Amino acid sequence: MHRARVIGFLAFLSGHAGVPSRENNSIVRNDLPQVLSGLWFDEIFLPSRRYLDCLKGDQAESASAAFWSEFSQPERNALERFHRFFELRLEMMERGLKRGDGEDILNFWSHTVKDAALALNSFHSHLEKSYEQLGK
Repeated sequence: MHRARVIGFLAFLSGHAGVPSRENNSIVRNDLPQVLSGLWFDEIFLPSRRYLDCLKGDQAESASAAFWSEFSQPERNALERFHRFFELRLEMMERGLKRGDGEDILNFWSHTVKDAALALNSFHSHLEKSYEQLGK
């Protein structure tokens, strides 16, 4: 369950799910980065120590263990890297908003999309095997 949600989110965010990127689609909601950020921090990446707007507090070790059990070590490394960069970029964007710098928001989003694509690459060998099994 966690694995499918993570892969689906990364595929959507990076445009690999047949969804146009924000830069190429003027009908995408203006608050899409905020909505997707909240989804990642609040719903999808369970080991996160924070919600989008606050700290989560104590987490059940069993929930975190169940989440990580669905991923190989290279996939875990990629997810942790993506999450760290996402948190860092979110903090940078928040500082930019306080300064009134709209350029930071565009940079935040384009870099986050690229980071999602890099993380998704760690799943490609698994996805290729899944597609092969579906074709049999």
